[in-house]
Parts: sequence; C-alpha cells; structure tokens
Amino acid sequence: MNAIVECVPNISEGRDSGLIEAVVAAARIDGCTVLSVEPDSDYNRTVITLAGQPGPVAEAARALSVEAIHRIDMRTHSGEHPRLGAVDVCPFIPIQGITMEDCARLAADVAEKVASETGAPVFVYGEGASHPTRKKLSNLRKGEYEGLEDRMTEDGATNHTDTRRPDFGPKHWTDQAARSGGCTFGARPVLIAYNVNIPEPDAAVAKMIGTLVRGSGRIVAPPPPPPGGGGGVVSPAPPPPPQATI
Repeated sequence: MNAIVECVPNISEGRDSGLIEAVVAAARIDGCTVLSVEPDSDYNRTVITLAGQPGPVAEAARALSVEAIHRIDMRTHSGEHPRLGAVDVCPFIPIQGITMEDCARLAADVAEKVASETGAPVFVYGEGASHPTRKKLSNLRKGEYEGLEDRMTEDGATNHTDTRRPDFGPKHWTDQAARSGGCTFGARPVLIAYNVNIPEPDAAVAKMIGTLVRGSGRIVAPPPPPPGGGGGVVSPAPPPPPQATI
C-alpha cells in the first residue's frame, strides 16, 4: 500500500492572485498534487490542499512555505481570521499507509528547514508539539501577529513561558520575524471546517457559539436548580444532569 499524506498550508494572503499563484507554483512537483486553492478576501487568507507521497509532499510544503515567507509582509496584513504569520499553519495529515507519528516527524523536519532557510520563527503544534501546552494551535497563536514581538522580547509577558518561544529560528525579535511573523507546522487528524452566517450583530455572541460547537469541545455546566417557593416544605431539587461536552 502506497503511503499518502495530505498537507494543508494556510497562507496569510487572500487578495493578491499573482502572489497566490506564485506560492502555489512552488508546490507543483512530481509526487505531489495540488488538490485545491481556496482564497478568501475577507479573511485575507488562502487554504491550499496538497496530497501525495510523503517525501514529495514534504518538499512541496517546504518550497511553498519559503516562497510565501519571501513574498508576504505581515507588517501590512489585515484580515478577519486570526493569524500569527505568513504561513499561519501547515498541518500534515495521515491518509493511507502512514502514521500520525510519521506526520509529526515530517512536520518537524519541514519546520526546521523553513526556519533555517528563511530566518522566520517557526512553531510546532499538534501531535509533534514539544510540550503539552503547545499542542493546541490557539495556544501558540495567542496574541496573534500583533502580540508576537512582546512574546519574543526578553521581558515580554503576552504568553505563558511554555508557549512563548518558537521551536526553530530566532528566539528574539528580528527584522525577519517582523516581516514573516510566526509560522506554524504540525500533524493532526482530518479536519472538517465550515462557516456559518449568524444573524447576530454582537461578535461576542457569535464567538461563544463557535466555542460551543467546534470539535475541540467545551464543558457546559447544567443550569442551577430553580429556587424553592413559599414558606412550606421545599421538595429537594432533582440531581443535575451530567455535564456534556459539545
């Protein structure tokens, strides 16, 4: 059985079609197929899906990432999607004949090469994370690009110590870090993502709904029992239902 791996780089550019095409072109190599390119102008982000043999896919991801880092300047980037850097996230996903551990090794290898070639700060998340607190992407993306300089400053306090510094590349703020932001590589299972329009003007409400329904889950506590009424004997409240993870 031939090993097949998927890789889904998300780059922080969704409006400049010429730049996007140049970045994708770097990934068009033998043994790797570009399955889809999905730019979003509101997010100012493009999701690219690659698949094929592990070696070629890893090389395509490296080449694509280097090209994106050379072309994207995060100092002028704006968009609706949270992001940390030019290659905001680049996960490897096992599809056939390859393990999650294999994908974690691919991700770490590509991350180290990209950091070495570009001088960008690079983080590793998911199954290849170097510490349990670094496994969750949102922990590494905390503060986004705008908070990265503080994280990489000696006395910065934006992030917890375990998630503050990159795994590869410079550990302190540099001109390249300012330009590229932080790039994130990792390994994870297949992910299904979709957007829902909510007729609600309050962004906090929409974010709470997203927190409740996304796959990472949230513990929802049962409502408190109703207060007893009158001056007579109050019947004991029924036991609360079990907590549910949504």
